Amino acid sequence: MRRPAFSYAIILLLFAVLVGSLWTLWRANTLQTDLQQLLPESEQLSVETRKALAQQQQITNQQVLMMIGANSLEAAKALAEQLRQQGLDSGVFRQAQWQIGSEIEAWRQSAEKLGSYLLTSAARQQIIAAPEQYAAQWAAEMSNPFSATLLPLSQDWLGFSRFYQAPTMGNLSQDFSEGSVYTEVDGTYWLALRAELARTVSSEALLQWYAHTKKFIAEHQAKIAIAAPALFQAEGKVQGEKEGKWLSIIGLLATVLLFALVFGRWRVLLLIIPAVLGMLSGILAVLLCFGQIHILTLIIGTSLLGLLLDVPLHWLAKSFVMPNFCPETAMRALRRPFFFSTAITLIGYLLLLAAPLPVLQQTAIYSAVALSVAVLVAFFFLPSLFQSFIPAPRLPINLFLTGVEKGIDWLNKKIKRPLLWVGLGIFIIGGIWQGRWHEDIADWVRPNPVFLNDLKQVSILSGQSINHEFILTEAENSDALIRLNRAVKAQLQPFIEQGKLGGMVNISDFAVTTDEQVALRQALKHQNLRQWQPLVEMGIAPEMITRALKMVTVKAPTALSEALNEPLGEPWRALLLNDKQAVIRLSEIKDLAGIQTVLKEMQGAQLITPRQQISAGFDHMRQLSLLLKGISYGLAALLLALWVGWKRALTMLAIPLAAVVFTVASLGWLGIALSAFSIFGLLLVMAIGVDYAIYGSTLKSVIHQSLCLEKRQRLAGMLMALTTTLLTFGLLAFSSTPVVVGFGASVSFGIFFSAILSMIVLEKSK
Repeated sequence: MRRPAFSYAIILLLFAVLVGSLWTLWRANTLQTDLQQLLPESEQLSVETRKALAQQQQITNQQVLMMIGANSLEAAKALAEQLRQQGLDSGVFRQAQWQIGSEIEAWRQSAEKLGSYLLTSAARQQIIAAPEQYAAQWAAEMSNPFSATLLPLSQDWLGFSRFYQAPTMGNLSQDFSEGSVYTEVDGTYWLALRAELARTVSSEALLQWYAHTKKFIAEHQAKIAIAAPALFQAEGKVQGEKEGKWLSIIGLLATVLLFALVFGRWRVLLLIIPAVLGMLSGILAVLLCFGQIHILTLIIGTSLLGLLLDVPLHWLAKSFVMPNFCPETAMRALRRPFFFSTAITLIGYLLLLAAPLPVLQQTAIYSAVALSVAVLVAFFFLPSLFQSFIPAPRLPINLFLTGVEKGIDWLNKKIKRPLLWVGLGIFIIGGIWQGRWHEDIADWVRPNPVFLNDLKQVSILSGQSINHEFILTEAENSDALIRLNRAVKAQLQPFIEQGKLGGMVNISDFAVTTDEQVALRQALKHQNLRQWQPLVEMGIAPEMITRALKMVTVKAPTALSEALNEPLGEPWRALLLNDKQAVIRLSEIKDLAGIQTVLKEMQGAQLITPRQQISAGFDHMRQLSLLLKGISYGLAALLLALWVGWKRALTMLAIPLAAVVFTVASLGWLGIALSAFSIFGLLLVMAIGVDYAIYGSTLKSVIHQSLCLEKRQRLAGMLMALTTTLLTFGLLAFSSTPVVVGFGASVSFGIFFSAILSMIVLEKSK
């Protein structure tokens, strides 16, 4: 017999080690809140491509575009300047600007450095084939007082910089003299303010800045629309942390209240020790395995509290009906059945590791470790802490158990009636028929509608439609990549001309291959001053022209990545994933099928449609979940068969299987989508439901051969465990994330039906 002091010391030591380890890891900012982790990854893309796209998405998430509306352009400028300064002073912005004047000098330096790289393909060919014609056109433009170039003539004698064109800006007008980018709609001037978020800005600070900005604009009787992808992630993190905290507090307080009412002794709070140690161990295991833990893993993990209390509650519930309750003897009676039930539950959790979702993989590790630690602590340490324990219930427990027994007995009599079976059949068929089997992203996350409206308004005002579709191009090197992008552009040009495509942003609009740069350099080496005579006639000194031509011939070719790193390459920079892959952004797609057909005939180019890929990923997850469910049943049957034989094992498994059917029907009647996440929840129903099937089994001689438990003893334990499990999993219904609600509903219904069916089996043991 272990002394209580020794048990306390071991538990405190474990607690200190776990808390210390968690604190060390938590300081590294390991909480993950990205909602993309809820979406299945595309099987069509390589791991390297997915990583590159994820990095590009991270860059995009740091960008903010604000459209500030006022009655006059000057008023909009004044507000933009105040907002710019506020964002910088608060540390929310790393940089922000609404004036392009501050960039002009950097652009000019970049244009001078890039030189002939800025030439269009047509201009380059003209210089090679007909330099006199090029010179004459440039001379004519120089004499036009309305023509404008980035560089003054003294820095650009050959006129290369005039060919630079940034991507079209939709409805926005760019005015160098005004130093702003704006549009005018129904008498309101909307000014664009672009910003980049500081990498250290917290979610709370970002949301506070958003609220303050909206209030500031309203006080000045102006308008504003803010497009910032980071806002969605920030709100998800803040809401998730609040949900995790409150669900934990409510679940813990409700459990403590239940213990106090049922057992009436403060010592009963020690039952929570295995659960707390288990949950801390689960978090530590996830951090060690993944380096991060998602906020939804914590929220779902909170619901595990009831399951972690199963062993302590089944054990201590015997104190109500067991004369001369002996903690050690009662625990020995539970070790064998709970060894098998825990093993089956662990199978269900570990199978989640095969799910293609990081959140589910984290949940699997968290739950498996938490359950294992909680069961071991309960088995080996709790009995010594409850010597001479006598419950003093505040509720009429025995009267309640009698009522439950009568209710189950009544149900057993009714179940023999054919009319009841007809009703159950209608309930099941009707529920499955009404089930929402179609997967949709709306069933997984629920973005803030205010943020969405802002995003749509910015899209309308700027004329830059929000399209998630894009083209991924892949070639053997950067030059081949540029040529492929040009070929794609040529194939899609008819769609633009026919109004089936609004436009595209393509690196080929800026990029130049090495061969083209070398060809220009070689051509200029063989040209003489006579071919550039129109410039001499304009008054440009011959030596200036000769020097400019020589600078082109001696300059080494500019690499694509080097050109994109220049300020003038910034609009296309994010399109290049690496030296072999690039993205072509599309806008206002009206013929998606036609574009797909064209691209299928082009090697190295594919249209990426995230919604279709997500749907395909969901289908794959659903098929995988069904496969895993079959595997879990097979493994559970094998494990039980080794213990009680095949016939009895299959009888036990029939209970969670029936519970799954009832759960699917219930979700259908309630209109809750049966998402892939919910199906994975049903996988846990099988694992956890076997606990009740084993404990409620009539096979006393096999299962409880060391200590034959009376029916009422088992019923008391089942009811206590069911209450706490439903309490904690049921709290997930209050989550703001639909996928978590569906997961909680599927597990709660499944466990409820498993317990009821197990009690019916228990009743037949009379």
